[in-house]
Amino acid sequence: MSAFFRLSTRTIRILAAILLIACGETILYFSFRAPRLLVEEPRNRMDVEQAWKYIRQTGNLVIIDVRSRKEFSASHVPNAVNLPLHSLPQLAKNLPKESPILVYCLQGYRSLQAYKVLKKIRPDISDVRYVAGWLLSLPPY
Repeated sequence: MSAFFRLSTRTIRILAAILLIACGETILYFSFRAPRLLVEEPRNRMDVEQAWKYIRQTGNLVIIDVRSRKEFSASHVPNAVNLPLHSLPQLAKNLPKESPILVYCLQGYRSLQAYKVLKKIRPDISDVRYVAGWLLSLPPY
């Protein structure tokens, strides 16, 4: 009977350790997960189709590709300007405040970060939008 008691105590300890690890991982996941998309400004987030329509319909639009120079040279949207995300804080001062700005990257994360940077360091630019997705995944129409 004591062998069974030791086994069940050991099993309980193992299960308790697994439960503790699972709880710890859950807490870490929710603490360090990727930031949520901006809920307070949904009109500034565009999917790929909306972005192409916006490009077609908006005059004087500044299209900013925040990918690296190497990624930009491989392919980019026509008339886009390459301002890599890491150099955006220094180069943002040269952007015209009266022109609407559309920011894009490969998947949408860097464009979201660039959007946040522009809104923070250039609050005088009123119309800044970003693409959540790969803009070249659909051809312009």
